Amino acid sequence: MTAPVLPPAGGFGWKEFRWLLYGLTALLVLIGQWQLFASNLGLGVLLTAAGLACFLATRFNPSGLRNVFQSFREPLKRLADRWERFSEAKADSPTAPPVSLASVPETRPSRMPPLPSLPEEFKSLTLKIPKAWLLSAGIILILFSQPFLYFEKFIPALAILLPGVVFLLLALFSKKDQLVLGRVETLVKFGLLALPGLFCLGLGQALLFKHLELNFPMEILGTALNAAGVLLLLALFPPRLPDPEPDDIHVLDRLSHEARSLRGVWFKAACAAAAVACFVTAYFSALSGAQLLWSLAGALCLGFSFPWVFVNPLPAPPADPVRAFVFKLGRLGIFLLALFLGYRGQSLISQEQLFPGIYHFAAAALALVLAFREPSAVGEDPGKEKPLAWPWELTWLLLILAVGIFLRTYKLDLMPYGVECDEAGAGSDSIDILKNQFSSLVVHPSGRPLFMLLSNVLAIRFLGFDSVGLRFAAMTFGVIGIFTMYLMARNFYGPRIALAAAALFAVSRWNIHFSRFGWANTLMLVLIMLGFYFLIKGLTSRRKWYFVLAGMAYALTIQTETAARMLPILCLALLVYLFATQRHFFRRNWQPLLALMLGVWLTGAGIFVFWLHKPALLYKRVYEVSIFSEDPNAPRGNYAKALLDSAKWSLTQLNWHGDFRTRHNGGLSGEPVADFWTAILFALGLGWSLYQWKRLRNFIPLLWFFGLMGASIFAIEAPQSHRAYGVVPGVFLMIAAFLDRARRLLSDTLGKWGAAAGALVFVLLLIPITKINAEKYFSAYPAFDTNVTAAAKYMGRAWPQAEHAVFTAYTWIGHWPFKLYARDIAASPQTHLYYTASDAVPYRHPSDTQAVCYTFILEYPPLLPTLRWFYPGGKYAEEVHPKYGLQYKGWGVPAAEIQRTRGLDGRYFTNDAWAGEPARERRDHEFNLAWTPATWPLLGSGSAAWDGTIFIPHEGQYTFYVSGTDYTSLAIGNRVSLSASGDQEKQATVYLAGGLHKIKIRARHATPQGKMFLGWSCTSSTVYYLYDDAFSKEFHKQPISGTHLFTYPEPVGLMGSFYASPLWKGQPLIQKIEPAVFFFWQIAPYGLTPPFSADWKGWIRITQPGDYAFDLDPATYGEVQVDGQMIVSKGIPPAGYNPRAVGKNSIRLAAGLHPVTVRWSTSAGFSLKWWWTPPGNQEPEVVPPWVLIPAEE
Repeated sequence: MTAPVLPPAGGFGWKEFRWLLYGLTALLVLIGQWQLFASNLGLGVLLTAAGLACFLATRFNPSGLRNVFQSFREPLKRLADRWERFSEAKADSPTAPPVSLASVPETRPSRMPPLPSLPEEFKSLTLKIPKAWLLSAGIILILFSQPFLYFEKFIPALAILLPGVVFLLLALFSKKDQLVLGRVETLVKFGLLALPGLFCLGLGQALLFKHLELNFPMEILGTALNAAGVLLLLALFPPRLPDPEPDDIHVLDRLSHEARSLRGVWFKAACAAAAVACFVTAYFSALSGAQLLWSLAGALCLGFSFPWVFVNPLPAPPADPVRAFVFKLGRLGIFLLALFLGYRGQSLISQEQLFPGIYHFAAAALALVLAFREPSAVGEDPGKEKPLAWPWELTWLLLILAVGIFLRTYKLDLMPYGVECDEAGAGSDSIDILKNQFSSLVVHPSGRPLFMLLSNVLAIRFLGFDSVGLRFAAMTFGVIGIFTMYLMARNFYGPRIALAAAALFAVSRWNIHFSRFGWANTLMLVLIMLGFYFLIKGLTSRRKWYFVLAGMAYALTIQTETAARMLPILCLALLVYLFATQRHFFRRNWQPLLALMLGVWLTGAGIFVFWLHKPALLYKRVYEVSIFSEDPNAPRGNYAKALLDSAKWSLTQLNWHGDFRTRHNGGLSGEPVADFWTAILFALGLGWSLYQWKRLRNFIPLLWFFGLMGASIFAIEAPQSHRAYGVVPGVFLMIAAFLDRARRLLSDTLGKWGAAAGALVFVLLLIPITKINAEKYFSAYPAFDTNVTAAAKYMGRAWPQAEHAVFTAYTWIGHWPFKLYARDIAASPQTHLYYTASDAVPYRHPSDTQAVCYTFILEYPPLLPTLRWFYPGGKYAEEVHPKYGLQYKGWGVPAAEIQRTRGLDGRYFTNDAWAGEPARERRDHEFNLAWTPATWPLLGSGSAAWDGTIFIPHEGQYTFYVSGTDYTSLAIGNRVSLSASGDQEKQATVYLAGGLHKIKIRARHATPQGKMFLGWSCTSSTVYYLYDDAFSKEFHKQPISGTHLFTYPEPVGLMGSFYASPLWKGQPLIQKIEPAVFFFWQIAPYGLTPPFSADWKGWIRITQPGDYAFDLDPATYGEVQVDGQMIVSKGIPPAGYNPRAVGKNSIRLAAGLHPVTVRWSTSAGFSLKWWWTPPGNQEPEVVPPWVLIPAEE
């Protein structure tokens, strides 16, 4: 297109009016597309057509239209002349003689048959069609096809889309509004030749998309078609040869010609299409080796297609002031359009429309390139902005630091609530260092980075190991990180942009969270930023001590966080970039590089020597969390698909979905780590940095972002904001690059007032950004292992010297918060873990002088009433958080209360019939007795009686032994009845269920001298308990000790029986007396395999007559029978069982004992909860243990 002729200076003519039409075009097209995707087809088509009509109006030229018609006159005239000559020649031509092979001249045979071609006189003809017309027609058709694609109307969409693509290609082939017919012929030939490749590629992709769970033949066929399509697309493209194209050029000649130049647009476009096809094939491939090969092929093709657009400098603006101003306003309008597209893209992503949002971001990046391009050669760096007066700069910097400090210290003792396991582990290791309990100066035995632990030691030494002490070091480095970000951005862009980047960094929720998280993330960030800052300062100033400092920072960084192990790869990539972009880089910089290595050695020699001797420890943790590991969450094959999925989740976590672990995402599961406005700025900064990648200050953030993001991409459980935290400086440096270019654009177009307005808008935008991040973080009230932390503090603070019985269904006593706040308790053999009420009470471990602290971390309703019945003298404690509710319950039992229930109360009578008032009473704990006149409780002959309960630790075969001088008898319920006279010993073997059983002992002595022995042994048992007991599962003959004898008058609970059958048939595998029928096991109990069943039988003691309602919450199926009536039947009965009909779930009960049976059958799930509502109660409650009496075995 010829250069426009400018009207006289100072006028406002047609060309100025075009900019207004451009703005109207953009507005109408955007609103029209919005309406089209909102299903308003009529309005959308109308608005889009109106917008494109405005665009066509900008290109309207009456003389141009006349030239178009005149350009068609010549080809038509030549075509008529040629037809006339052809007709005359056909009428006058004689018969052709036969052709002799000997008469054919010797020529090189053509390797590809020529296609039909235009006559030579037509190839040089041109059609004067404005390129804008072709572009407009193509864009119109492509836009109109999008709603049809969106609603899956593929046939009309293709019918509209293909002509639009043809018009765009014709516009690409036209030069200066002249379309050469020879070029059109080349395009047609290319389309015909590429058609088989496109067909193969499309069919192959269709097969892979359709058969997501591919079988072997379908994948082989789809992969083969993809391979054929890729090869044809790479081979069949028009070469960069003089027009018109010779017909006998072979496709391999074309490929070799373009491969040598690597500058052809079509070659790079074909490579980009081939790369996409390769990546899609790898994503859907299921063959073991195909994913990696297709991924490598795609990466190779993508490398050949490296940026091939916008390589020409922008033309200089017009000389006339008015036209120059309108020209700048046009650039400003395109910039505002880019901002709108970025806003729209993030809005779509927030509505879970990822790919439409990405398309909008791509369009925004395109608009940014058009708006930001300088009228100079690409790659020229305009330099930094002018300096800012230091009082203003210092004031703003201090204000930013003050805001950052406030956000990082506000309620630090309360938020995050609790201590995360990694924090607690680091705190525990730091305490070990304070106590000199470590053996290495470079690597801590736990595997945690020592430099990070040393940074915690000072804070813990003076502030303690509560939440503030654990997080003070991270908070401090988080504040230092704000200043370090300011230094880096100032080194690149000057003070104003540095202040903007530091402000965004200070109020980022991602940074706020990890500055309040007692781990090495913020320390790693500070060291990496310092390393790059000193390195860039060294490259620009040539001072070697900067390189030494950079090397020291890099070596220390590797000792902070696992993600920092990617840093050597980043440094190597940066050196390759500098070597490729600067001539004689190593020759001119070998001394600074030696200084860099010296700095690395100064602070990293110890760790490097250690890793040299134990290389497996260097990347041990990296392998444990990588997708190639043996972790259950690792993909175990199909690594290409896993990598692509991980890359998608990792790279989009700033805009789409962040970490789903609340402990790594500030208490918000799946929330993007960047707020809405920062996400837009990041996407725009990323697009601009990709375009300006050749500049060092743009290349470093890109390398930083994509390099350290590998710690999340190659790891399991993506997105992982914890492992990806190292990319934060790269994110804000890319935002700084965008802000710097936007500031210069506003300054160029609107002068100093434009720059001031842009600064004011940014400051105003900081207010909602700060508000959004602060509200999201503090309203989410992040928390880590809250109940475990609270319970551990309670145990270590209230009962530090007691024995501990911890009741929980999901944690373990070795959890790090226990080790931190209850270090001695967690490691003590006197700390025991329980899972059900029958395991925990009564307390059977030897504890004659120590109290016992029961701590139950989960809400377990039956435990507290059970403890109150067994140990009424205990002390209750609980912690209820205003947001997270109940954290734990504690029941501290003093040592005197434990002793009050141990042993059996003996009553000594002066007669032989155990009648009347006893002459003496005392507590006996063991029954291996030998009396003398001095130790016999009575003055003469008499009798003694002991009554109470005995705890059977687990069901099995027990043998009881009885012997005595005169007469001794033992009775356990109605299962054991044994007596012995004289010096003889009697024994009996019986099967007993686990739990409390009533015991009765009687003895007579004619003289105050003699002996008595009561013993037991266990020869066989079935034990699936997860806790340790006071003695082994099977034991030999020994006296019945006081740790299993209790003063309770009778057992409480119901007799439970577990069956391997789902229909309560066969012999019970396990029998156990349970104080309460209330369970929620995490796994199948007692080693059972579902489906299985269980029942609990006994009596219920009613003291207040009235109507009692019962309810049951079973996994699969459960029922309750009282007095032989079916009261409750819930769930899905097992196959072959037809339960009786149930009326209402309540029954009128009189005072006294009533038989009760609870039955449960499960095939999936291991919970059962039994409730009742006594008369006068409004809410159901757990059936208390003291109203239950177990049935006999």
